[in-house]
Amino acid sequence: MSLSTDVLSRATPTRLLCRAGRWMLELTRLEAVDRDVYQPRLTRLEGSDSILAALRRSDEGQQLVSSAAQLMRGPRLDEDRAFEISEGDWVPSADHGQTAGPGGRHSVSDPNAVDDALRAVAELRAELAVLRASHARLRERVIALEASQSGLPQAQLRAPRGGRLQRRRSEPPPGAVPGFVEAERKPEPRAPAHVAFDATQASPPLAAAAPLAAFPEAAAAPPTFEELAKSLAGEQLPPVLALPSLPSVSECLATLMGSAPDLERRPEKPMSALDRPHGCKLLDDEGVERGIIIMDLRAAVLLGAALLALPRDEALRQLSENEPSEDALLAMAEICNNLTGPVNAVKGNAHVRSTALASVDVGSLRNPRARLDLTIEGGVLILAMY
Repeated sequence: MSLSTDVLSRATPTRLLCRAGRWMLELTRLEAVDRDVYQPRLTRLEGSDSILAALRRSDEGQQLVSSAAQLMRGPRLDEDRAFEISEGDWVPSADHGQTAGPGGRHSVSDPNAVDDALRAVAELRAELAVLRASHARLRERVIALEASQSGLPQAQLRAPRGGRLQRRRSEPPPGAVPGFVEAERKPEPRAPAHVAFDATQASPPLAAAAPLAAFPEAAAAPPTFEELAKSLAGEQLPPVLALPSLPSVSECLATLMGSAPDLERRPEKPMSALDRPHGCKLLDDEGVERGIIIMDLRAAVLLGAALLALPRDEALRQLSENEPSEDALLAMAEICNNLTGPVNAVKGNAHVRSTALASVDVGSLRNPRARLDLTIEGGVLILAMY
C-alpha cells in the first residue's frame, strides 16, 4: 500500500465554521503513524484572509473561495453557523446541535452542546496520548525480548528514532505493565572512583560532533557545587551526552518538514533571557533526566506551525496575542521527539527519548555541562545536556 506525496502533504478543507462572529476553516490531512498506516489529522485556520488563502490552494479552487467570501460577509455576532462541502460548494451542516431558523439561518438549540463536545474531544485526546505511550513502551519491550533471545545487542534491533513514521511518540511511556518482564540490560560502563570528575569534561565524541573552536561557550561547563558534592559522597554522575553536529540537526529537520529552516549557532546566553520558554526533557532508558530541549515561544510556535503547514501570518498572530494553539505546541513536541535522533546517533551516547512539551521554569533547571544554542525562525532553541 502506498499513497502519493500529494495526498500526504495536501490539507483538504472539510468544514467552514462561524462561532460568535469568528470564522474558522477545518482542514484534514493524512499523516503516517506507522508503515503503511495513516490517520487523518484535523487542523483549524482562523481569520478571513487565512481561510481564503488556504481555499485558493485547494482542488475546488475559485468556486469555494467565492462562496466562502459571500458567507463571511457581515454575520451577526450572536450567530453560530457551520457549512460542509457538497459538489464543490458550501452547504449548511446539520450537526453541532444547530437547527434551521428563519431565512435559512442556523441558531444553537442547546447552549451546552458545544462545551460538551469540546470536553469529549479533550478526553479522547488524553486517552489517545496514553494509548500511544503504551504502544511505544510495549514495542520497546518486544525489541528487548527479541534481542535477549537472539543474542544480538539491543542497539542493532532498536527501531530508528526521529523518523517520519514515528512522529507521534512525543509522550513519555507509562510505568511497568503487569504481565511483561523487561529484558535485563547490561549496566553502562562507569568511570573508576579516582576519575570521578572526568565526566564533566568534553568527551572525544563531543569534539568530533561539531567544530566548537569559534564558540568556546558550547564546551562542557565546569562541575557545579551540587555535582562536586555528589562525587565526594561517592555518587557517580552519568557521563555527559555528546552534542550532535549542526548539519545533523539541519538534516533531521529537513527530513521531517520537507525543507530545513535557517539554523545558526549563537553564543551562549543565560536561559533566563528566553521569552516564555517551553521545553521537552530528555530521559534515558532508566528514566534518568540527561538533558532538555528548550526554546522560546517564538521558535515553538513558528516551527510547530511550519510542520502543520499553517500560514506564517496565522502563527505570528498567535504569537502576538500570546495564544499559541494546542496543535502548534503538539507539533513542536513531535519536532523535539525527532531531534532525539541526532543525539542518539552520536557514537557513545546513551539512548534518550523526549517527554511532552511544557512551559519551563528556568530557575529550577540544573546547570548544563554541555549545550548547543541555535537561532531558528527568529527564535532561540537550545540543546542542553546535564
